[in-house]
Amino acid sequence: MDKLGTWIRSVRLEKGLEIKDLSYESGLTSAQISRIETLNSDVTVNSIVRIAYGLNIEIKDVLAELEIRAFFPCLLNTGQQGKTSDIVTIQDVEAFLRFYRSEPRQAKDELINAYHVIRENNRDQQEEKLSEFDTADIVWEATQALSKKYLPIPYPKGMKEETIEEIYRAGGVITIRDLAAYVMACRRSSGLSLRKMAEFTEVSYNAIARLERGELERISFTEITALEKALKLDGTLIAICWAAGEFQTGISRVKVLTDQSPLPVSGWDVEELAFADTLITIVRWNTQLSINRDWIIELKRILSFYAE
Repeated sequence: MDKLGTWIRSVRLEKGLEIKDLSYESGLTSAQISRIETLNSDVTVNSIVRIAYGLNIEIKDVLAELEIRAFFPCLLNTGQQGKTSDIVTIQDVEAFLRFYRSEPRQAKDELINAYHVIRENNRDQQEEKLSEFDTADIVWEATQALSKKYLPIPYPKGMKEETIEEIYRAGGVITIRDLAAYVMACRRSSGLSLRKMAEFTEVSYNAIARLERGELERISFTEITALEKALKLDGTLIAICWAAGEFQTGISRVKVLTDQSPLPVSGWDVEELAFADTLITIVRWNTQLSINRDWIIELKRILSFYAE
């Protein structure tokens, strides 16, 4: 893994780019890139996906250079619809943000009504009737990323790794919360506690715990590949982690904004990301509970008017 920084430097030079050019294209600072190239800094997942975007290389190129393709065959996102029909793509997310800017009340009502159905289907039968006002407050708090009251909608427990893999293969957005659920599901399928998994994979307990909390910022690519190899996941963890990194950093978003190409990685603003996460999490609940499919069909019909 030490040679990754050296390889990044060689690719940059082959493409005739100075560090400042790669900094502009990737969204990383020149100092960050310099530290990575001189092996003075570990390469985080978010950093490698940004650099790959800036150099116009793909995950398969990185794996091939690291000579781990034989161990981690790249699970490419095919964009083919699988059994899971309620897929949210990055294009859907962009259309929803345009929908919100145009009709904010209607867009929020779509989220509130959908989440209220979820709460009704996921509550204790002894609980009193749920208030739609309470649901509205929950959704409002989940979209107020700049407020002290910000509180994301909880992610559904028990999401199976097969479901997340299917979403990925069908071209759906993968978030860091999907990645967290995937790592936890894989660990539990292996019958390992956090501590046992740390011992088995030689990845620190804290790193695995951060992954399962959806904290990708300080996770190194080395740690992801170590988990992948130890658990023999055939490339799925790397692919899903890469997709989550591209979504979190805004790279997947930039890739669909073809009318503004070439465009440096600017990512999301925090409120846009909060709205995106709220939409996707509500859809994940629908998938987990197998309910409200008509809502997703109708929402996609509405979003078709805001697609570019």
